Amino acid sequence: MATAQPAFFRNLQALGAVAFHGGKSNGNLDPLTAAKAKFATAADAQMKMIESAVPKGLWFRRDGETVIVTLKNGMTAINREAPSFALTSGLQAIKFIKAAKEACAKGDFDELLLATNRVQRKAEADAAPALQTVAPAQPASAKRSEK
Repeated sequence: MATAQPAFFRNLQALGAVAFHGGKSNGNLDPLTAAKAKFATAADAQMKMIESAVPKGLWFRRDGETVIVTLKNGMTAINREAPSFALTSGLQAIKFIKAAKEACAKGDFDELLLATNRVQRKAEADAAPALQTVAPAQPASAKRSEK
C-alpha cells in the first residue's frame, strides 16, 4: 500500500522545473569513502568562501590578513593535537586546503577520518560498559521501622 505524499511533494509543479535527482547519497558508501567525500565537499566549500573574502565560515575565520583553518570530519577536528592552522593569507589558506584535500584523496588521512568518524565513535560509546547503579541508602528512620 502506497503512503500518501505530503502536499509539498504533490505540488512540485508550482515551483517550476523541479526533477527528482535520484543520485546516491553518502549513506550508501562505506564509512571511509563517505568521510573522504564529505571532507572533499567541505574543503571545496571552505575554499569558495575564503575566495569570496567572507570574514568567517565553514571551519575558518579571519584575523586581519591571517586565515585560521580547521580541518574537520563532520563536527570533529581530524587532528586533535593541532586542530587549527594559521595561514598568512587567503591564498595560502586555499593552497593549504587544496593540499589537504589531495592528501585525503591519497589516503593520508584515512586513520584520522576513521578515528573521528561519528558512527565509529557512537559504536565505541555503545560498547563501553554501562555505569552500575547503586540503590540509595535507606534513611535511619526506615531501618528502625523494619525491626
